[in-house]
Amino acid sequence: MPESIVDLQPFALRPKDGARLAGCGLTEFYKRLNSGRYQSFLDGANRLVIVESIRADQRKLAATSGTPREHPSERSGGPGRPRKKAATGS
Repeated sequence: MPESIVDLQPFALRPKDGARLAGCGLTEFYKRLNSGRYQSFLDGANRLVIVESIRADQRKLAATSGTPREHPSERSGGPGRPRKKAATGS
């Protein structure tokens, strides 16, 4: 029997698997879910998150991200601790 070329993906995942797909922890995933970044529904007592909503969020983040040169840090100064101020003489 020939192997299938079709790449099937699930329509929805449990939050634990959705967090793994999103690349974040479960707490952060629930924050995103509760803020409306992901679409979900109840299947009986089980919460399921729509995979396409996670993928769409990842695409949106990839489109808005850039290089540090395009989006420089707001922090001033260089790396490390700030230098001590010179002591003034008596």
